[in-house]
Amino acid sequence: MAGLSEVSAAGVLKKINQGHLECPICVSRFTNPKILDCLHSFCQTCLEKMMEGQPQQREITCPVCRQQTALSDAGIAGIINNFSLMALVEEANQQEEMVKSQRSNIICEVCEEEEAIVRCLECREYLCDFCHNAHKRSKKTRNHETASIEDLRSGKAPYQSRLWNEVPKCPNHSSQDLFFFCETCETLICAVCTALDHKAPDHKFIDISAAVASCKEKVTQLITEAKQCLNKLTDAKEKALKFKLDHNNITLEINDDITKNADEAVAKIRENERLLKEKVTKICHKKDACFDQGLECCEQNIEKAEKTLETVKTVMEQTNNFDLLKLQPNLLQKLQDAADQETPAPVQGLTFKDFQQCKEISQAEIELPIAQRHSDVKDNVQKGVGEG
Repeated sequence: MAGLSEVSAAGVLKKINQGHLECPICVSRFTNPKILDCLHSFCQTCLEKMMEGQPQQREITCPVCRQQTALSDAGIAGIINNFSLMALVEEANQQEEMVKSQRSNIICEVCEEEEAIVRCLECREYLCDFCHNAHKRSKKTRNHETASIEDLRSGKAPYQSRLWNEVPKCPNHSSQDLFFFCETCETLICAVCTALDHKAPDHKFIDISAAVASCKEKVTQLITEAKQCLNKLTDAKEKALKFKLDHNNITLEINDDITKNADEAVAKIRENERLLKEKVTKICHKKDACFDQGLECCEQNIEKAEKTLETVKTVMEQTNNFDLLKLQPNLLQKLQDAADQETPAPVQGLTFKDFQQCKEISQAEIELPIAQRHSDVKDNVQKGVGEG
């Protein structure tokens, strides 16, 4: 029967990352690894610890990908053994042990007495010189490939586990090897199973080599389809990335245009602001001149009135009755002049009319809110004058 030995254990061991020989749960070298439906493997004891306190649980969650795996009545023990991983772990352990035991002797596994000098890579046994010669004379084993202990220790010839050729036993008939595959149930069966639980015509079964060939053909076909799908997904991803990049570039360009237009608009507004302020300043300066003229007139009249009153007061205090009567016409005239002074009308602040009459400012420039604000000022001034 073609077994797991068809796979090059040495090649796999050379390529495999030693980290792949460690259980993700305990982060130690695998012991009796079990493989879940998601194809992630864990130590049997680690999975059993995960399920402690949940004896009735009928499924287990993968701690890596969270996929569920159904459990049989056997529980964790009923999960498929990962024999390939077991073999790799054994080979890694043995290779390490051989390197560590450079100075110790390895005993022949046939006679169990003499020191071994070679290992048969097909029988997976250490042989002493005598047993090695006998091994070469036997018709069944004369063509077997062997490797010296030195080559094994140096890694030139890798250690190969017996598990690669070991045929698993039937879980229902422990003395029987699993030689057949039931296509109806998609499970490995033994010769007894073919006559009892998986007998024809209700069940169709084939030998292991045919099942493996069929499996490889299906896997190869699906690998091709999966690669085609992967290529499509890769193309779709590249297109999506390109579209996203184009989208981002367009977004940047649009934002740049918006900023540019906004800057230009703000610049125009600021320029209009500057020009309008200049115009307003000119109007205000003209109005300031009116204020200054009015204030100057008021101040002159105030000064004249104050001097008249002061003069009259002095005359009244320092002049005798005869002189007072003589000066009466002059005093009365001065007082009358002071009383008859005209009070200049107050100059109002800027109003809507001031801007309307200014040819340098357009109608649009004096509309609300500026015009409204100055209209409010006008109303307040007029109200104050009326109350005064």
